[in-house]
Parts: sequence; structure tokens; C-alpha cells
Amino acid sequence: MSFLNDILNFFYDDIRKTSFLSNKYVHIVFISIIMGLASMGAYMGYTKYRVYKNQEAQKILAVCLEEYARAVSGAVELWPTVEMSCQLGYEQHSNADIAPYFLAIQVEALLHQGKKDAVQPLLDTMMQQMNTSSPLYYLYQTQKALIELDAHDAAIVKKGLDSLHMLAEDKKNNNRDIALYYMGLYYWAKNQIADAQTEWTELVAQFPTSPWVSVVSTKLQQIA
Repeated sequence: MSFLNDILNFFYDDIRKTSFLSNKYVHIVFISIIMGLASMGAYMGYTKYRVYKNQEAQKILAVCLEEYARAVSGAVELWPTVEMSCQLGYEQHSNADIAPYFLAIQVEALLHQGKKDAVQPLLDTMMQQMNTSSPLYYLYQTQKALIELDAHDAAIVKKGLDSLHMLAEDKKNNNRDIALYYMGLYYWAKNQIADAQTEWTELVAQFPTSPWVSVVSTKLQQIA
């Protein structure tokens, strides 16, 4: 678990450097997959048959994760390889429980290569396949909304904004603090300061232990 803790610490450091128009979702996918794989035995390995069925897919996903880790650490020439490995992994194991995670990493690889127009169909398929009971479901819904907000198509941007707003309001969302943060950041970027304050005040009140609280505290002090 020390490796996971190191990644989480890096993630929280990255959060503090994040701005709405820059790198919103790098590392989110990697961390959530690691967390998902770490808890896989409890989440979906409840029968020997299911474990056996997913073993080969898990091996290939592990290779994809290794390639992803190297690419995000600086070996940028590997992004096309990551993209292809995940595409092949998904094609070979599209019925596996972890199939959506191949698409999640492939989306990251495409974004790093500037292929934004190619990610939308993958995002839609990924969320259609991901079990709504997955502890990662809302996290990926949030990531999807953020990516849509960066689209050039106004209709897709509106779709992303509507999704993010619903995620920020949804009491069942176990990652609601993230949605509240980015909803506020969207308003902040649009100079809708009162709306940003509303979102962030709720974030602080409802999720006082969230790492996002430290990110918004300075801005809330500026508004006060």
C-alpha cells in the first residue's frame, strides 16, 4: 500500500497546482484505477469463476498501467503505445468487468496527444459499461463532464456543464466535493464570483476534511 500512498500524496500536490483551464484530470484516472484494482477482490471478485474470467484482462491492464505510468512520468513518446495497448486490450476483453478502465486510460493517452475529438465516443461507451455501483462511477462521471467542458462544440460544453451541475447537487455522489470544486472554478473563470462562493462555501461546510478545501480557502478569503 505504500506505492498507493505515494501516488495519492502526489495527486493532492497536483490538486493544489490545478487551474480550470489547465490540467484538470491528469492523474485522476491513474489513481482511481489503482484504487479500484487494489479493492478488486472485495468489489467484483466474489466468485472463483469471475476471478478466473478477469485474470487475463487484469494482466493486460497491468501492462497498460505500467506504460501509462512511464508516459506520465516523462516518456511522452509512449503515448501512442499506451493508446494502442488500451485499444487492443479493450477489443480483446470488452466483456470483462474491468473493460471500462482500458477506455479510461486510452482517453488519457488521446488527450496527451491532443486528439480531443476522438475521446467523446470512448467516454460515452466507458460510462455505459461501468457499473453504477462501482465506487469509481461518479469520479469518472466528473472526469467526463470536465473533458466535455473543454470541447469546442457548444452543445458538448453545455452537456458537460449540466452534468457537472447535477453531480455537484447529487447527494448520492461519493465524489461530490470534487464536483463542487470544479463547479465553483467554472464560475470563477467566468467571473461569476457570487456563484463560485456559493459552491465553495457548500464544499467547505459539507466536506471539511476534503483536500479540496485547502485549495478554495485562499480564494474564499479573497472574496470575503
